[in-house]
Amino acid sequence: MEPTTQIPSGPPPMKGQDFNLLRAEGLKVLQATAGASWTNHNLSDPGITLLEACCYALTEAGLKAGIPMRDLLASDTGMAQESPTPGVVLPMAPLTINDFRKSLIDHPLVRNAWCSP
Repeated sequence: MEPTTQIPSGPPPMKGQDFNLLRAEGLKVLQATAGASWTNHNLSDPGITLLEACCYALTEAGLKAGIPMRDLLASDTGMAQESPTPGVVLPMAPLTINDFRKSLIDHPLVRNAWCSP
């Protein structure tokens, strides 16, 4: 039987990991700097949506800051690489001679290539 872990009910140990705290602080700054001209601080406002997106990104960065890089890139599940390679994330169709050369060089058995029209 595997041990169970409980999700902590209190606030996170670091301020950078607390989404609600970051959002509240961001709202305070917005109200102090643009309180007279910007009165809509509701969830429907695009500016609040951007604030929440920034708070989410900062929270994720704060949560991942303490994790070793090895654990972020791959786990011990036996897979060689869990993170997608650049060729998978950014596939390309060769358009120029340099593109064809680059796609040839990316092959593991090719060290160098020359292409001409």
